[in-house]
Amino acid sequence: MRTLKLLLLLVSLPCMAETYLCTSENETGYFYSGKTEKWEQGIFKGNQFLLKPLEKEDKKGGEEYGVYETNEGTLIFRCQYWFPEIGMAHCGNKNDYHFKFARKSKNKGTFISADLGVQFLAGNTAAAPRVGIGECIKL
Repeated sequence: MRTLKLLLLLVSLPCMAETYLCTSENETGYFYSGKTEKWEQGIFKGNQFLLKPLEKEDKKGGEEYGVYETNEGTLIFRCQYWFPEIGMAHCGNKNDYHFKFARKSKNKGTFISADLGVQFLAGNTAAAPRVGIGECIKL
């Protein structure tokens, strides 16, 4: 019985599934200054993301991977494309956020993220266009 449980557990784990912790030290971009009423260049605090297989409840279509918050564990966006053979992913939404990942070795990768700050057009003055780059380590 114990062997059967272990076998079922192993079968239920996604084979060849890769999970990465991706970290940008900081990001650069623009913010809208209420004082000057102009866009100003700025440096923003970096972010951490988890690139991993989608949780069962987060699956909608044929997507396999998603980018998750590290603190809350909530899905930020799905990856429209995941190419495990070459280790590349294209994630984000169609309007304003993009996340690209490339595996560089067996245990490491790099990423670039871009937030176009489109929410600014809807009146959110805190929305800031910015770009971040960083490294990912396989967990």
